[in-house]
Formats: sequence, C-alpha cells, structure tokens
Amino acid sequence: MPLRKLWNSICGSSTKPSADPKSVAATSAPSTAESAGTVSAGTVAAEPPKVLKRSRGITLTREAKKICRLIPSSTVGSVLEVSVGDGSRAAAILQSLRKAQPETTVRYIAVDLFELGGNPLSLREFHRQLREQHAQAQLVPMPTPAGLQRVAHTFGSVDLILWGAQRAPGNEELRVLARLCKPETTCLSIGPDGWLKVSQVNQLGASLPQDEAPARAA
Repeated sequence: MPLRKLWNSICGSSTKPSADPKSVAATSAPSTAESAGTVSAGTVAAEPPKVLKRSRGITLTREAKKICRLIPSSTVGSVLEVSVGDGSRAAAILQSLRKAQPETTVRYIAVDLFELGGNPLSLREFHRQLREQHAQAQLVPMPTPAGLQRVAHTFGSVDLILWGAQRAPGNEELRVLARLCKPETTCLSIGPDGWLKVSQVNQLGASLPQDEAPARAA
C-alpha cells in the first residue's frame, strides 16, 4: 500500500469531525427559550391576589343605635344632616344603611361650618369618614340658613333629615326644610331626651330653645 494511502487510513480511523458550532447553538437555543418561558410563567403565578378595601367597622353608641332604629333603612337613598357633631352619628347611620341595602350608594349632605365654626372635626376629615363608608359626600360649609338654601337649589328633596343643632330652627329655615321634604321623608330631631322622630317638619327642634337665625341676604 502506498505510504499516502496508509497515512490517510490511519488519520481517518482515529480522528472524528467536531460538531458544527452553528448546529450546537441552534440546538441549545430552544431549550434556553423554554427555560425563560418557564421562569416567566412561574413569576406571574406567584403574584399575590389583590384584596378589596373594606370600610372600617365602628362601634355604635347608645345614641347611634337609637337613631338607626328610627330610620326606615330600606328606603333611604339621601340624607341631610344639619350640625354633624363629631361625625360618629353619620358613620353609624351609613353603616346601618349599607347593611340593609348594600347595592345603594347613599348621598350624604351635611350643613356645618366645621373648623370655621369651631368644630374640632374638619371638613376634610369628615369627608374622609364618609368616603370610608362608601357614601357620596356633599358637604356645605356654610351657616345653616344659607346652607339650607344651597341644598334646596342644588340637590332638592331628601329621604332623611337630621336636625342636630342645639336650637330650634327659625321660620326661614323651616320653610326651606319643608321644600326639602317629600311625603315619605323621615325627620329626626335632637331634644333634651335624645333623638325623636317627628311627623311634620315644623316639629323639628320643637323642644329646643328658640334662637331665630338671621334670614339670608337677598
């Protein structure tokens, strides 16, 4: 056998062709992509579920419980409160209404000067409290006579009126309150012995001291 053929025979039997780098890259690429897809899917699945924010529960005072018993909670969609105090009364009423009619968003209108009138409860804080109870807050930071006029012109009649001022309403205020009443409107008034339900708007504050409020300027 010629030497060249012998040499080629020896080299061919001992040397194997190496793999094509391009083929190796092409073969490993899908595996890398699959790994990336698996990691991504695992990351998405690990995200915690979103938690809906719930309204803050409150402890009802004896006064608040009495008020809630006087309210026909299944028919109230709008509330007008005159003089809101520390705000706990409104929160209790809204909590009671939401239990009775969870699908209804109650419009809560409040006439009070808040911090402008020396109330420790600020307008902003009271608005936050109402929003926590999922109410549609409509606050009127004005003196009572002018505030009631604003309510009558802007919002119209309501389902529930709460007279929380420590005085009887004046004649002008009674006239405006009568315009805000419907035949089925419930009127509650604070008195020396607590809250009372009155059958007519002119009985609001009947047991409170008379303090005629000034008429609204023309």
